[in-house]
Amino acid sequence: GDAGSMLTISRTSDAEHLDSMDDEFDSDDDSSGNESEVDVEVGGSMNVAQMALAELKEEMKEDETEQSHDLFCMANSNLLLSLKKENSQLLMRIISRSLVMVDTLTHIRLSNCGVDDYFMSQIVLQCMENEQDLKIHSMNLQSNKIGDNGMLCLCELIKANHPCLKVIKLQNNRKDVSTGVCKQIC
Repeated sequence: GDAGSMLTISRTSDAEHLDSMDDEFDSDDDSSGNESEVDVEVGGSMNVAQMALAELKEEMKEDETEQSHDLFCMANSNLLLSLKKENSQLLMRIISRSLVMVDTLTHIRLSNCGVDDYFMSQIVLQCMENEQDLKIHSMNLQSNKIGDNGMLCLCELIKANHPCLKVIKLQNNRKDVSTGVCKQIC
């Protein structure tokens, strides 16, 4: 076909297992290294195997995009502790809402930064209200002062059993959790 009917597909190192298929369909491929381009003719002469290969590569590109992730980290920050209570709680609500609004956010690190019962309740509230959009994989909450109410809120999130959330770290919690709450958790 003419230059207007060509589709260029980039091959990345993640798609190396498709290289052998490219060689079968495009003997003029001058590929060198991990990134090369394969020109696939989009016209009457494109065979079914070439179309399937093009579709597979496109799906792999989409998968790679979905695999990108972001990290929100406030670890070892004393910002929340340095504000007046009303300003601190306002910032907690803003952060909690933001955590579920970023499509690529998968990891949250809030270790040793002043997470308390109120902040924990706000995080859980936002996660539960935006469950269909939640992409958070791990929450690191070590070395905070999460008490009974915060732990009960966190238990509600765990009970909801969201499929994305796999890891919650609570080591070195600086506030005791009552026996009654421990019994409810079990």
